[in-house]
Amino acid sequence: MSSKKNRKPKTKENLLSPEQVDKVLSVISSQREDFVFKGILYTGLRNSEFLHMNKRWINFNRDLLRVPGKQECNCKGCKYARRKIRSEANKKIDKKFSTGERASKALNYELGKYTNEELSVYDYLLRIDDDSYLPEHFIEENLKLDADIVGSSGYGQLIKMKLFIEVLNARFPEVWSEDGHVWYTFKYYGLKAEKYRVKPENFGTRNFNKKRYFGDGISRYKKGYIIPHILVSFREPMSGRKVGFNVIYIIAGYFWAMLKGEKKYFFSEMTTDLQWKRIMRRNT
Repeated sequence: MSSKKNRKPKTKENLLSPEQVDKVLSVISSQREDFVFKGILYTGLRNSEFLHMNKRWINFNRDLLRVPGKQECNCKGCKYARRKIRSEANKKIDKKFSTGERASKALNYELGKYTNEELSVYDYLLRIDDDSYLPEHFIEENLKLDADIVGSSGYGQLIKMKLFIEVLNARFPEVWSEDGHVWYTFKYYGLKAEKYRVKPENFGTRNFNKKRYFGDGISRYKKGYIIPHILVSFREPMSGRKVGFNVIYIIAGYFWAMLKGEKKYFFSEMTTDLQWKRIMRRNT
């Protein structure tokens, strides 16, 4: 049984007073010490973040410091931390679920803490991936579309809360590609679904493996994607990043699902029709 004395003190209790800051500044003897102290003091960075900061984090045009959610580093400290985190994560994560399914479960867990009535006081729900960030005027520009949902897939979605409650009962579908599933569900019910006017930005840290591309192929089959569209899937739908030879795994997953007779989603016929129209317009 823990007592209040054993609890970790709050950050506010450890803040330096103006007098303490002045005392530290008065004894600083080098430019390096000055940089380190002021850097941590005025940016609010953790020690580990400050040690790994580089020029790419700084947007000089907007006077903005952006801390990436993930950054490759091979220092001894980071290697040790990665091994420890992976070891703990492997104990907790049920690997039979995809990233999309786990994300939906986490989101639904938090949404489940509120009643639909409590959620209905909000006009919009913004869902954003943890390795992405919103560029300037993202909200303002996308609200101009006056859409029921903005963002077909990828890094985030802006959804009208009222319809999120009415159509999905305020829960994300726990499937492989939950964002695309929400998008097609809205289109299926005749709601206004628009692509971004201003896209979210990604830190560029995503490295997908073969299993992910194979699962993506299965998901596309269940959504109702047609074979011609799959055969020309050389880029990621959202980022535009080249898939390259990994398209082989997308195709393999698609045909595996077809041969196995995987059950398609309820909106699959609509998706198939949309896909053929895109082919006819030569806009694959």
